[in-house]
Amino acid sequence: MRRLFLLFALLFTACAGDEVDPCVDAPTYESGVRDVLDDKCVDCHHTSKMGIDRNGAPDTLNFDDFETLQDDVVAIADAITSGKMPPRGTPDAPPGTSAAQRDTVTEWRRCGFPED
Repeated sequence: MRRLFLLFALLFTACAGDEVDPCVDAPTYESGVRDVLDDKCVDCHHTSKMGIDRNGAPDTLNFDDFETLQDDVVAIADAITSGKMPPRGTPDAPPGTSAAQRDTVTEWRRCGFPED
């Protein structure tokens, strides 16, 4: 009985340290999310765009780089993952995000919005 207890104790100890951080290979802004934003968002959400070239995007909501989106990162992630953005039905709107792009943003959010 004592040997059985020791065997279980050794197995438990050996397995306890094998947890893998789920964010180790998660996308970061630089490795995945930036591509989504460049593909789907910066045609309207960029400081170089003015007036009608912004297609209704607020002047203060820009995705030029990691720093410019920090104040609104949760709302941005919500809009992308919900499919709300990019908008549909406007002549200049890009096609909606793919499931893979939405998954990339979801994982980025889950891991705390890392930059790189």
